Amino acid sequence: MRTLTPEEQEKYYAKYYALDLKAPAWGLKDLIMRGPMPVENMILIENRDQVLTCDVSPERIGYGYAPDGSGYVSTYTYMPEVTKDMIDWWFAWHGLESARYVIWDKEDHYSVETTKADRLTDESIPMNERIWGVTHKVLEDTGCGPEEIVINFLDPSTVFSKEALESSDLATIVCGNGSTALMCHTIFNAPDAPGILLCSHFWIGYNVVDHKLVRVIPEEVKLPEQVLRGLALHSIKEYSNMGQFLPYLYAETVEHKKVSLIPHMV
Repeated sequence: MRTLTPEEQEKYYAKYYALDLKAPAWGLKDLIMRGPMPVENMILIENRDQVLTCDVSPERIGYGYAPDGSGYVSTYTYMPEVTKDMIDWWFAWHGLESARYVIWDKEDHYSVETTKADRLTDESIPMNERIWGVTHKVLEDTGCGPEEIVINFLDPSTVFSKEALESSDLATIVCGNGSTALMCHTIFNAPDAPGILLCSHFWIGYNVVDHKLVRVIPEEVKLPEQVLRGLALHSIKEYSNMGQFLPYLYAETVEHKKVSLIPHMV
């Protein structure tokens, strides 16, 4: 677990590090631990426009292998107190200092370096677009020990069709090419409750460049189940915890409100 340095402990947001990590919703871990899902329950990368429609059916949650041997992970997290504005702000904000990344998941996040920091604070750019074209280099443990991962965040219009984006009921979206995978977080307003549903999809073995598929893991390499399962479990862990602290952090930082974390403190 990464500890905060004395300098980082002086940051106003260091108090969020002291929070207990919030456990994922009941049943989500069990869905992942069932083992690989059948191909018919996956959204294959060539059908990726389908993730722009909200579908949190239990059979869609988990991990598995596509027919070509590439990996697939699909999870979701319900965040009752989070809004799309908070998500957009978080992705522009957290990469600017490593301690910000650490409070997201203090057990698994170690550091972040970012390019184009000026873009992330440029008020002339809409908040949801500031992350586009930015690269994060993170040190993170997604289940197999700490590793350096490079994430190039993308304009969604270079990944998904114009028609699908325009017809979607998305609240917001974040996507990027990682070192070994295309990732996408689609955020929808919860249909029958307050808050949002954050749906995460990872296609391990591929990137997308200007709508074209690029294989980044050789076809003869089949990733161990542990890698896919670990990523799925990490996804629900970090986003469940985000759902706990982000409303308070946003209220304090953006809305300049006083907040009390006493009910959540260790």
